[in-house]
Amino acid sequence: MSFNFLLPTWQLANLYIFTPRQLRGSGRKTESILGLRHGEDREVYVFHLGRVRDLFADDRVRTLSHQVSTLQDRVWELEHKNTQLLGDKGKLEKQLEETKAAAQAIKSQKEDVERSLKGENDKLQSEVLTAEEKYSQSEVEVEKLKKELCTLVETNEAAMKAFDAEKEEMMLEAEELRRRVEELQSNKDLMQGEIEKLQSDVLTANKKHSLSEAEVERLNMELSALMEAKEADVKAFDAHNAENMKELEELKTEEKETAVKSFGAEKAKFMKESENLKRKIEGIQVIKEAAEEAWRDKDAEVNRLRAELVSIRISMSQLQASYDGLDAKHSRLNDEKDSVQKALEAEKVEACKLKSKIEELENSNAERNGETEKLKAALEEKKSEIDAMSKDIEQLHRAIAEAREKNKEYVDQYWRAQRLEKEKTRLSNEKRDLERRLAEKTRAVQASSSQVSALGHKVRELERQNTGLSGDLAKQREETKKAGLLFMDAADRYEQVARKQMRARAAELEDARKASLLLMDAADTYQDAAKKQTREKEEELEDTRRAVVVLMSAADVYQQEAKKQIKEKVEELKILGAQKAEIDARAAALESELNAALSKNQELEVDRDKVKVENNDLRAEVERLMMELGALAEAGEAAAKPFDDEKTEIMKELEDLEMKVEEIQAGKMKGENDKLQSEVRSNKP
Repeated sequence: MSFNFLLPTWQLANLYIFTPRQLRGSGRKTESILGLRHGEDREVYVFHLGRVRDLFADDRVRTLSHQVSTLQDRVWELEHKNTQLLGDKGKLEKQLEETKAAAQAIKSQKEDVERSLKGENDKLQSEVLTAEEKYSQSEVEVEKLKKELCTLVETNEAAMKAFDAEKEEMMLEAEELRRRVEELQSNKDLMQGEIEKLQSDVLTANKKHSLSEAEVERLNMELSALMEAKEADVKAFDAHNAENMKELEELKTEEKETAVKSFGAEKAKFMKESENLKRKIEGIQVIKEAAEEAWRDKDAEVNRLRAELVSIRISMSQLQASYDGLDAKHSRLNDEKDSVQKALEAEKVEACKLKSKIEELENSNAERNGETEKLKAALEEKKSEIDAMSKDIEQLHRAIAEAREKNKEYVDQYWRAQRLEKEKTRLSNEKRDLERRLAEKTRAVQASSSQVSALGHKVRELERQNTGLSGDLAKQREETKKAGLLFMDAADRYEQVARKQMRARAAELEDARKASLLLMDAADTYQDAAKKQTREKEEELEDTRRAVVVLMSAADVYQQEAKKQIKEKVEELKILGAQKAEIDARAAALESELNAALSKNQELEVDRDKVKVENNDLRAEVERLMMELGALAEAGEAAAKPFDDEKTEIMKELEDLEMKVEEIQAGKMKGENDKLQSEVRSNKP
């Protein structure tokens, strides 16, 4: 095979010997060098480089070959462009046919859409008329509810006045309860001091009773010893009297007078000792009467403390009831705040939805036809009327909710408002349905207007017609925005008022808590002072006990001296008996004096029996006093124990109330509650 084209010189100069495989492997580069078309045979035989140079030695041949090659390249490019243009022409013809078919389909779809829009517009107009009729009925119902709202407002004002009066009374009661708590705390401290004093008095009385028992035993022992000594002296005296009867007749009158004088002195000393014993018995009786008087005073004090405990229990129950009432009111206020916040959030969400719907309607109204614009205007008017009605219904609903808290008799109005709320929701659903249908038709119109370019002039005419209505739409949009802003401002003001009320309630509760803390601090300080006074009283009682111990030791010394004197007297009596045995002249006088001594002895025995009876009575009385002291101490402990239990229970309940108030404030007031909690922490002792 030979070449049917010529190569330029500059290509042949660079051309060496190529095999067909090498040319096939070089690809497009080889084709561009050789000037081959895509798809032609690329086999090349072996050329000799020198022979080719000989063929193109002439310059003219080289120029001609160069021109031929350039023309050939140009022809190839033109053919390539021609094939491309033919392909593009076929594509354009196909697109033109498809466009014509699409235009015909769109035209038919437009006619169908216009017919369906006309039917839908008629249907929407009928629905708008029915909605207007329902709205007129709802307006009548709203008027009725407005009248009822006026009556409810009046009753609410009266209820608010009554609530303010009740609040003032509650504040006065709270102050009274605080004072009573202070009094009860002081009474409790006094009672504690009295109980401690009674316990100390019981201890001192026990000590005195033990001392008096020891003194009685000692006196009994002394009396028994005296009686034994007296009996022995009487027996000895009788023996000496029988032996010395004869000698007594011989005694002289002078010796008789001296014996009589000595016996009189001995008798006077014995009478003095008996008077001392009587004085001791009288002192014991005085101590007994003082103990009885102290027990009577303690009984009266215990009765008074019991009455005070009863009054304390009553006041504590009243305090508990008042705290429960405050807690219930606080929870009710929190519930009202939650309901108000939920209603405000719902209204805000509804307002945002309405704004978004208004914007969507504004964007869609720019490309709608005249009848659709009229329908949208009617729908916007209906929407604004429904919004106004919803505002009125919301106000009525809030008023009825507030009145329902105070007056249960307005339940019928509340349910009527609920029915009206359901009617409003139904109308809103109808409005959303109409808007949805309108949006669907609008999207269909937009699709048809964007696809059909032939209907552009009609669309522009419709746009010129809609420009006249765009001003009205802008006005309606501004009015709707103003109404929404007014509604949001009113909601914000109502929320601020509710927050102020909650802050005031929280401040009142915080003041009450601070007052209770102050009361407890005052009670603690008073209790410390009472404990200090009790310690001082204990020290005074200890000093008194020491003084009593000193007195008892002095009494023991006196008793020992008395015993010594009695022994000395016994010895003197023995000496006198010996003198009587030796002196006979004293017989008659001693006999008469013996009879007198016997009678005196009988009197002393009678006095001794009386003293024994009185001692037994005194012992029984002391035992009875000890039993009463034990019962009184047990009663005092039993009375103090429930008071302390009630105090701990009240403190626990107060702490529980404080925790509840802090939890409610932490959950509802957020930032404001943080500030209140910091103040509470700073005010805590």
